[in-house]
Amino acid sequence: MKKNSLIFFLVTFSLLGINFLVPVGADTTLTISNNPTEPWLTAGNGEKINITAGNRTQLKTMKGNQIRIQTNESVKLQINESETNPTGPLPNQTRAVNQYMHLELNGTVEMNATLFRNYTNSELSGLGNVSTFKWAFYNTSTFQWQYTHHNWVEMTPEGATVLCNTTHFSIWTILAPESSNPNGSWITAGNGEKINITAGNRSQIKTMNGNQIRIQTNESVKLQINESETNPTGPLPNQTRAVNRYMHLELNGTVAMNATLFRNYTNTEIAGLGNVSTFKWAFYNTTKFQWQYADQNWIEITPEGATVLCNTTHFSIWTILSPESTETPQQNPTPGTPFNSQNGTGFAIEAGHQYQIQTQSGFSLQLKLNLSSEISVTEYEKSPKAMTQQKHHIRTQTIAIEMNNTAQIQANFSFALTNQLKNQLGVKNMEKLKFMFYNESSEAWEAPKHQWLEGDTLYCNTTHFSLWTIAEEELEETTASSTSASSTPGFTLIPLVFTIISVMLLNYKKRE
Repeated sequence: MKKNSLIFFLVTFSLLGINFLVPVGADTTLTISNNPTEPWLTAGNGEKINITAGNRTQLKTMKGNQIRIQTNESVKLQINESETNPTGPLPNQTRAVNQYMHLELNGTVEMNATLFRNYTNSELSGLGNVSTFKWAFYNTSTFQWQYTHHNWVEMTPEGATVLCNTTHFSIWTILAPESSNPNGSWITAGNGEKINITAGNRSQIKTMNGNQIRIQTNESVKLQINESETNPTGPLPNQTRAVNRYMHLELNGTVAMNATLFRNYTNTEIAGLGNVSTFKWAFYNTTKFQWQYADQNWIEITPEGATVLCNTTHFSIWTILSPESTETPQQNPTPGTPFNSQNGTGFAIEAGHQYQIQTQSGFSLQLKLNLSSEISVTEYEKSPKAMTQQKHHIRTQTIAIEMNNTAQIQANFSFALTNQLKNQLGVKNMEKLKFMFYNESSEAWEAPKHQWLEGDTLYCNTTHFSLWTIAEEELEETTASSTSASSTPGFTLIPLVFTIISVMLLNYKKRE
């Protein structure tokens, strides 16, 4: 009866237009109703706004962005806006036509939100075709910008509104193709020339020496560019070299800015300069008086060559640096001839041949592969993987052998120990020495089955590479005393024998 009454009241209230709130945590789909009576709240930059569960909250930011949000639990929303890109590079041939807006909730909840940005006709005249504008967010899993699926533009007599729906928050902005920017033509800047940068517009500049700059500022300023062949500052980092001219970029005021630096290299230039994948933009830090790499460096490979790029929010003296090796390049081994490997340096071997590799710490390796491969041998004074909870002491260095493919391996390790080396390594018992390798699957050191000792040389066969070392099995401290006691059983039985003889004599006398 009570159940039927409850159903009756629910139906009655529903017919009267009275809806019951669904409890927090219930399985339900949230929708944002179009309620014109809900007030708009203005959110200061960095301010935390209370979002009440089930209610739709409408927010306006200080920079003109608008947000409608509804959640299934009460949370706080923090909004931080910036003129400059705080994340990774934008997609190729795109530009931001809005501030970067970091939206962050203090809990994991179900949510529905709509993002708005109103543009006046005056703003659009300087930004380009508004129909190409789309909201995008920075995907922290893929580390790249991504367009949201629900994007649309609403035209009004006063301008246009760019909108999107979303069920999650991140860093958001509005992107547009580069071609839609009428102010994006390239300007060639003479050395020492001052270029006018108009607030809000993106300026694209080419220097006389082939560098390129895209810059957008929040205030109108002048940019002066001076390029030189020689380093006008402090010394470069150790073992580096400049593979570009030094470019002094200077604004005549303090402004918020976002810029991308480019340098195109042809295949011919790269052939004379080295591995382009190591090239990075760097600037001279006038506070620390040293060179420093830009945080956001990347390279785009093209059929004609490559482009080295970086994003920055400040100007200084810039160039592109590349490592400069001071070591003599290692030669490749010859089959059948002993070859001394250099620590951490790779070398090439051919399939089907027998090679003899000698490491700097004394390991010898006889090696044959079914595929031509590149191999590197790295030696460690202290093993990167400790032998924990095992009765072994590492006696030698640890070596890591790595290959660039999955070739089948036929290998034999050997390690010769002279009396001097035994003392140096602290070897106590040669019979207890073992080759051991680190098993990545079990995360433990293991001894291979096929190993043996001949004289003062330890040998081991293997068909795989990993971390390898030689360890000595520990002896139990109680072993000697236990062995001593167990080796003289007669002494422990003497009292018992005397006792038995005494009892037998006593019984014999009683019988008499």
